[in-house]
Amino acid sequence: SDWRPVTLHEGVFFKHMIRFDDGSKKPVAGDAKQALDLLVEYALRDGGQSLVFVNNRKSTVSVCQRLGALIAPTLTEDDTKHLKTLITSMRKDQGELVAPDESLSVCMQQGVAFHHAGLDHSQRHAVEQGFKDRIIKCIVATPTLAAGVNLPARTVIIRDLWRYDMNFGMVPIPILEYKQQAGRAGRPRYDKVGEAITIAKDSTQEETIFSNYILADTEPIY
Repeated sequence: SDWRPVTLHEGVFFKHMIRFDDGSKKPVAGDAKQALDLLVEYALRDGGQSLVFVNNRKSTVSVCQRLGALIAPTLTEDDTKHLKTLITSMRKDQGELVAPDESLSVCMQQGVAFHHAGLDHSQRHAVEQGFKDRIIKCIVATPTLAAGVNLPARTVIIRDLWRYDMNFGMVPIPILEYKQQAGRAGRPRYDKVGEAITIAKDSTQEETIFSNYILADTEPIY
């Protein structure tokens, strides 16, 4: 079945332009130097939320900390108030034996959070709840979030299509994994269209992403 409750547009970002699989193009304005930052700003317009997928835990934290400076100025007083309440409840749920992750708390105060398998239950629950309540505007996650939790966003940004393998070095991720991440885009009841966006460094890579991922058939499942 190709039925989907929210239409999904898959695209590639290159030189301030998103090229989508339906042939349309959309310019992305902004002053940010990094492509990822521009796309998060783009997603924030009109109150949209974004999910950013990166390939390792360390990157979730570093990217999250950088994006905080972009997202914090967009928060309302109510957002800030509810985020403080959420962080307080997260710390209470952790109990005395588990020290709260200060970097996560600082990021959450800025309306952004990271999500990976190293977080404890109370931390994951707080991040997911804050996103569902739309007070956390962006989550930076490892691919485990795509498979394990139903957290749709208007915009999914897939930064990394390559991952380190101890036997082979950097290898491309499976098409199925890309499709699973892209499939988080589009919130039923909130959005008519979801957008899944990857990032190309040059025109050759843009064409490669289109042919190898967006327009490609997924691998057989055994």
